[in-house]
This record gives sequence, structure tokens and C-alpha cells, in this order.
Amino acid sequence: MKILLAPSETKKSGGTAAFAPQVLLFESLLPYRSKLLHGYMNCIQKGDMTTLSKLFGITKVTDILTYKTDIIHELTLKAIERYSGVAFDYLDYPHLDTMAQQYIDEHVILFSNLFGPIRAS
Repeated sequence: MKILLAPSETKKSGGTAAFAPQVLLFESLLPYRSKLLHGYMNCIQKGDMTTLSKLFGITKVTDILTYKTDIIHELTLKAIERYSGVAFDYLDYPHLDTMAQQYIDEHVILFSNLFGPIRAS
């Protein structure tokens, strides 16, 4: 059984491992994800504030600048630990016992707006 979980309102910063797109769910999507990711990063790096404001639907310059991060070279966390919001806060993954965490890692699929379906792990 798989449990599907919608994306969260926010994401936590930080990380422990280098980004490795080949570990994402559905390995056959890797070429499409890579193309999309590089196009996204190109838009972010070259986009002016007006373009970025329209792309992300935000107007505050400080908020826009947070999206100009080079996510390809950022450290990563498990998706279940990266996301925050009502469902994720209620789940309280860090405080679950090891067996419960392992179940979530293996059975929960999250939906990333950028990557599509991804494992909780």
C-alpha cells in the first residue's frame, strides 16, 4: 500500500547529503526531470525580478531572492523532513519510533511541484 501526501505550505532549510536526482522515484523520469530542472534553474538565474514575481506569484523582493537558490548544489534532506505545514507538523516524523519512520520512508509518496512524485525518504 502507498500513501499519497500533498505538498506542504513551506520547506525547511538545511541538509545532510548532496542532491542525487537518480534516487528519485520512477527512475525512467530522470531525463525529463533533468531537462526540467536545468530549464528551471536557467530561468531562476537569468530571470529579472518582474519575471520571477510572475513565475512564483510573489511581490516581495526578499521572498523572490529565496527562489534564486541553486537547488542543484544545495544539500538535501529526506522529503518527509524537508516539508513542513499542518500535516507534516502533526505527523511529527522526527519523534516517531524507528519502525514508524521506516514505514513512512517506504510507503509514503509526496508530490513535488518541481519533481513530481517523490519518496518520503
